[in-house]
Amino acid sequence: MFIRFRQVKAERYGDGERICAGKCKDRPRYCARHGAGMVVKGRTFVEGCPMKPLCPLTHPRIRLEVSILETRREGGKVKQQHVASLGSILIDYTIEDRVYFWAACDERLARLANRIGPDMDRLRQAIAARIPLPTDDDRAKLDAFNWDQLEDRYFWLVERDKREIARAEEKIRKRQERLAKFDEPIVAEIKRLRALGKKYDETEEAQKLSKDFHMFISDDIA
Repeated sequence: MFIRFRQVKAERYGDGERICAGKCKDRPRYCARHGAGMVVKGRTFVEGCPMKPLCPLTHPRIRLEVSILETRREGGKVKQQHVASLGSILIDYTIEDRVYFWAACDERLARLANRIGPDMDRLRQAIAARIPLPTDDDRAKLDAFNWDQLEDRYFWLVERDKREIARAEEKIRKRQERLAKFDEPIVAEIKRLRALGKKYDETEEAQKLSKDFHMFISDDIA
């Protein structure tokens, strides 16, 4: 058994900037209208490439596929047989890519332990010669980076909530000012109507005043 490394280039599929063919403008698009249960026709594509095949990527993604092969003789000829795939990794890999690759690779090698037998260490060394094993320092750097990302995310959420609270408090203050402004004339009108022996909601003047008041209070305040 031996390890085979093979480079695979993804020229069209994946995220990133593309070498546009210049045919996207005013090209009709069809999309599902959410909630309407129908398909509508628009003038331009909102996102993604409409070409088939897709326009090539400006920077194609190149991955390194790792697999185990076994040689056997058949009919007087030596042939190679695919045993298992151990995963793939980007050519310009990062510490995170190496950690995830080796986690999946060790899991697959463990499942093949009965078939590989004493060649296990030799195969792992062959892979490590091309894709280094992550060290404790590498894992510590990755953990520190992930914690920094998480901390920054929570700081952003806290600042966003503070801004929303400040906006809500400002709206409450303005609405209270409006309420205080309209409270006295409405109370006075209710007392006047009661003094005349009329109910507040039976006169057109009171209903109009109440309607104007509620419309004024319910307006959105920027």
